[in-house]
Amino acid sequence: MPRLPPRQGYFNVVTCPHYVFEIISWILFNMLHPTVPGIAFTIAGYSVMVSYATERNDQYQEIARENDKIKIPKWGMIPGYV
Repeated sequence: MPRLPPRQGYFNVVTCPHYVFEIISWILFNMLHPTVPGIAFTIAGYSVMVSYATERNDQYQEIARENDKIKIPKWGMIPGYV
């Protein structure tokens, strides 16, 4: 059986909460130390993490369709958006 996401905390809301908190930390870092490379890195990291989160959420949704007892969050990374 494929690996399933944890079922507690923020994992009940999104599939990849660790990406959400990583992006928040990079945004806060750039607010404290604004540089062009830092902002570019944050934007690039965000786009990569959104793509990974969407892909992972699609995989989990496929597993959930095969087994009706498994509940998977609807969102991959940001509730209401991705």
